[in-house]
Amino acid sequence: MIRFQGKYLRTLVQFQAQSDIRYYLNGILVEPHPQGGVMLVATNGHMLAAIRDTQGTCSERTVFNPDKGAISAAIKRNKLGTPWVDVNPYTNRLSVRARSAMRAGGMQEVEIYAQGGSAVIEGASQYFPEWRNIIPDFSTLKPGAADVLQGNYLRRIIDAHPGNINGSRPVKLWQAEKNGVVIVQFDGSPETMAVIMPMRDELPEISACFGSGFLQPMKAAA
Repeated sequence: MIRFQGKYLRTLVQFQAQSDIRYYLNGILVEPHPQGGVMLVATNGHMLAAIRDTQGTCSERTVFNPDKGAISAAIKRNKLGTPWVDVNPYTNRLSVRARSAMRAGGMQEVEIYAQGGSAVIEGASQYFPEWRNIIPDFSTLKPGAADVLQGNYLRRIIDAHPGNINGSRPVKLWQAEKNGVVIVQFDGSPETMAVIMPMRDELPEISACFGSGFLQPMKAAA
């Protein structure tokens, strides 16, 4: 059985491919973490999100595709906490469950949504990218990005921010070297990481672009 916190779907679906010919990208990968919990990964081939849910459980590597109803039910937090998503890799059934107070006292879990049909993408887990291969050595990362990034991807990064720190959504970009992947760090969510592939740099040098139009302050005479 596979189980993880439903709140993470709000971030993951921003990175999931839609109707891609590479069918294995049209879902979300869940796999056991060697130190406990699960890893949840989604990618469209140009950007990727990876989340470690330390409270999750996973019996086997699986790729699943939640529908809109499952996503809506999973991210809707109530006073008793976030709902849980269950994926049964044997029946391919996905359901969302939440805690509920009993009239006689105590707590119980109730199913609040059941996705119709199969939620598991058969055969996708063996073709889903080995996502760890693109992650650089963290000790080599430097603050900032030296390459051009697609604006739509940056907007999606902000929309996918799992936290909300004082009404803002702070992120920090890291890159090991030019033309390498850009790592996104989310303030308030150390369990979440995003990766963006840079675009070809065809922008003019900064001085040629802004030099004549944006006059810089005069330097003081020696």
